[in-house]
Amino acid sequence: MSAQRAPGRLCWCCLVLVWLKPCATFHGAVPAITRGGRPFCAALAARADAGGVDHARRQFVVDSSLLLGGSLVAAPGLCFAMDATDAEGEEEYGGDELPTWAVDIEVPAYAADKAWMWRDLREGNIVKANTRLAAEDIYYPKWMFGLWQVESTARCVEAPLGEELFGRAGALEEARKDVGVPLKYQARFRRGTRGQIIADRAFNVDSISRAAMGDSAVLECFLEDGNADRLKMTLVPSGAGGRVFDALLYVTSRDQSRVSEVVEGFSCSETSHQTVIAQNDPLRGNVGAGTVSIPRSPSTSVKDIQVIQVFNREDPRDPSPSSFSSVQRISTFMTEDEFREKLRAKKFQGPGTALKFSEIKKMPVDVRVYDIQYTLLRRPRSAVKPEAQPEPSDEEE
Repeated sequence: MSAQRAPGRLCWCCLVLVWLKPCATFHGAVPAITRGGRPFCAALAARADAGGVDHARRQFVVDSSLLLGGSLVAAPGLCFAMDATDAEGEEEYGGDELPTWAVDIEVPAYAADKAWMWRDLREGNIVKANTRLAAEDIYYPKWMFGLWQVESTARCVEAPLGEELFGRAGALEEARKDVGVPLKYQARFRRGTRGQIIADRAFNVDSISRAAMGDSAVLECFLEDGNADRLKMTLVPSGAGGRVFDALLYVTSRDQSRVSEVVEGFSCSETSHQTVIAQNDPLRGNVGAGTVSIPRSPSTSVKDIQVIQVFNREDPRDPSPSSFSSVQRISTFMTEDEFREKLRAKKFQGPGTALKFSEIKKMPVDVRVYDIQYTLLRRPRSAVKPEAQPEPSDEEE
């Protein structure tokens, strides 16, 4: 399987992503406005015109808990088209358009007290959600049980705080080349030890990583002690010159809507603390008639990644659909430690630095929205008919 240009995203369970970009940064802060009393960025960063970029998709790879995601084919452009009703409140929102990452989505009545996930997608609110680690895992509806072929397509890639904080020169422009380009992989939802439906996190992250970075890119991928909150992986991405990356994904918060088999949708969200360590080759040179090799310390990048994902099946009465879809938003936040590191390296300085430091505490430096389509490959019969034969093991799936 040849390496594809991988969309930067992915959730462990069902949404997800992993930054394999040690040098990721973002640019200047932009004015914030409010909608419904909640702040969100009004300005969008200009596209980069600098060259010499590596494959950003390959570096943005797998995190959170919603790591299932694939995407539907979507053309570049606004994720949300304002209608007449929205236009009436134009002055309140501070502009004539919602942000590019806003999604045209309705908030269903069954969302109840979890409506914030649908609402944040609809309104384009990207302020980091203040949720807690409410459960041991994300638990999905039974109709999601099975092995699925996934197609994930980026709608948009944006830098709410500017290109300087997004990454190295030209990284934003390179990342936007993946908009509208589908990535195909597999995702699996299986039964947990208590019978609930959970995402097979290690399988899903491994699958999307291989699709994005090459079939031989994953050396290992596993949950620490079977803990859904901690995933470790070692990667050698195609085209990285043999460079080895170690990634640790640690879930810090999660939330989900109530699981119901009689409604068409479901939503979930996870925030992960991600550490990526890149092993560096030694510096080599000549000294007199001989050569020297000077070891270099590994490069470390630390990010907080929040994923919100909403799933929908066409017929709420169908207990075993052969397909369903979702929309997923991945927001990457720069940590204070990484900001300070970039100050020491003089990546940015001067007027506005204090404002940037204030903004990165609550606003993401990278926002990506994906459309995802799931098509059934296999589903154990016991998921549909309790009286059927025993459910096969994961190996049989």
